[in-house]
Amino acid sequence: MEYLCTDIYSDNVTNFVGVNIKLQALYKLFLSNEHTNQIYSALATDGIRWHFIPPRSPHFRGLSEASIKSIKTHLYRVLGTAHLTYDELNTILIRIEAVLNSRPLTPCSSDPADMTPLTPAHFLIGEPMCSLPEPDLSKVPDNRLKRLQRVTQLTQLHWQRWNQEYLS
Repeated sequence: MEYLCTDIYSDNVTNFVGVNIKLQALYKLFLSNEHTNQIYSALATDGIRWHFIPPRSPHFRGLSEASIKSIKTHLYRVLGTAHLTYDELNTILIRIEAVLNSRPLTPCSSDPADMTPLTPAHFLIGEPMCSLPEPDLSKVPDNRLKRLQRVTQLTQLHWQRWNQEYLS
């Protein structure tokens, strides 16, 4: 389930500042009289606010940067030299995003009467993300898997590695 992005937080590097300027110009073009009838009203009325950290201050947003670094490191290790199509890589990244957004932010209780632990998904979509369990394909040789099973296997391998090295 995808949602409209309203705020972007990023480093204050020239690439992002330049993109912000281009997005603002595009936004003004969308709001012009000649284009308002051609563009869906939600796209023309909902703007994107871009928030930058102070220049030359990489220590800001350090926790989120550390998380991103960890995810990328494990993703590189798991994918290795896998040859994936754009759609396969996109599917893997969306599944990893769902895993990360469903991890508990608060301690988990063993009492079944307690409330479910708070997750990032609660803040993003207002409820926990749930999916059906899939068979474990992490130990099946690559040459025996179909393409979708390979995508599932890579997602499971990423989760296992991230769980062992980051969460433990």
